Amino acid sequence: MIALLKIEWIKMIRTWMTFVLFIGLPVFFFLLFSGMEFSSNNQEQQSYITSYMLTMTAFSMSSFIVFRIIYFTGIFVWCDFL
Repeated sequence: MIALLKIEWIKMIRTWMTFVLFIGLPVFFFLLFSGMEFSSNNQEQQSYITSYMLTMTAFSMSSFIVFRIIYFTGIFVWCDFL
């Protein structure tokens, strides 16, 4: 399992745009919006930051999957078979 994760990490680093979309964009938005104060209540602010972090994690995973599907569809020409 560790070897597979290492191989995937090396592939991801090689394709810089995938790395930026997968890691950089969600981290940027999280840091941007989590630093803003939306409520004077500290508990409410903490709840917002937690839910926003989960949202950015889901966005990161979905963007990675969508771009991988598009990439592999172009390589294997699956559209011709469908």
